[in-house]
Amino acid sequence: GLFVHSARPGDSAVVYDNNRSSRQQHASRVLLTILPGMAALDNRPFGDTGLWGEGWRDRRTFVGRIVVGICWRLWNPECHQAFPLSFRRVVRCLLLCAGRPESPLHALSDAVVFYV
Repeated sequence: GLFVHSARPGDSAVVYDNNRSSRQQHASRVLLTILPGMAALDNRPFGDTGLWGEGWRDRRTFVGRIVVGICWRLWNPECHQAFPLSFRRVVRCLLLCAGRPESPLHALSDAVVFYV
């Protein structure tokens, strides 16, 4: 789940609209999907009061723009354990192949092999 909050008082800080469809409409991207949900009306995080005496309104659709950045982790020997086991096995195979003189990967420098 995602909680979006604004400390700005009133009902103009985070913009939402009624979800008028019985189907779940959503904007979708490869890495993130936004579905209808609850709207927080209180200017305190997870507060329970709002303009109409209640802190939450259900069936709300987010209206606006969310900017998301992705930072891909590059592999190196120091962070090897941070990767999934399947990936670590592939890395091990690649490094073993690069160490064999008969492998085409052997012609590459260690820096290039580590980048791949």
